[in-house]
Amino acid sequence: MEITSRAAWGARYPDGFRSAPLPAQEVYLHHSVTTGSGAGAVRTLEDIGQQRFGGGISYTFVIDSTGTIYQGHSVGRQGAHTGGRNDISRAICLIGNYETQQMTDAQIRAVAWLLREGHAKGWWRSNQLTGGHRDAPGASTACPGANAQSRIGEINRLAASDDDLEDDMTPDERNALFEVRDTLRRGESNSHPPGQIWLALDELRSRMSRLYQDLTPGKANQKLPGDTYLQLIALRKQVDVLTTMVAELAEAKGGVDAGELTAQIRKALAEDEAIAAADASTPEGNTTA
Repeated sequence: MEITSRAAWGARYPDGFRSAPLPAQEVYLHHSVTTGSGAGAVRTLEDIGQQRFGGGISYTFVIDSTGTIYQGHSVGRQGAHTGGRNDISRAICLIGNYETQQMTDAQIRAVAWLLREGHAKGWWRSNQLTGGHRDAPGASTACPGANAQSRIGEINRLAASDDDLEDDMTPDERNALFEVRDTLRRGESNSHPPGQIWLALDELRSRMSRLYQDLTPGKANQKLPGDTYLQLIALRKQVDVLTTMVAELAEAKGGVDAGELTAQIRKALAEDEAIAAADASTPEGNTTA
């Protein structure tokens, strides 16, 4: 993964307020409660931060729904994100309102990758989120929204794992994929077959994630309960069918290569599946028939 620089997204205002010590002691997850994605959405956050506090964009990093990571203020500079702790903490902000929307898989992987990257580079002391903004001492806020707050444990487990979090999709492919998804999810489109395909795929992946959350990642010789193993097999077959249909829709909409996109989606699913079963032999008594 890569981090889109301030110059690349078109930063226009000051880079934070003052120098801040590294490594940071804490890292908090935030949400913007704004809409959109891409550089324009990041510049909107910069406008808001400048108008409210006068220090340019308030957050250290910003991640949109496609999983694209944007540099906010420099990691060695102080922003305006977590009251009373801006000097010792850094902020990762998700664009959107996560009281009403769900984090995408791409965002979850991007946050986990960024936590690892920042720890390796000495930006913060740990590869774990300290919590959501609401968890900061003295905070009185719903930020980062209930739907993001509930994923913090999953993000931290992923950041601490040995999973490959790299995303081989190009920005154009990723944007085309998410444009199709967002278009099909809006309004009445959900009543039409393409919208139903996307919603069904999301639901299946959510069900798979819930199954994985009950299993210990990376443990050799792990044994899965028979009913859980069969559920994973059945879900994976359904997701494979939907994945092909989704990729073809993205090709028609965005001109991307359906075969490549299918491979990327299946790669992500395979990496999820590896958390639960890649290091395990087939459980005794389980059958794929």
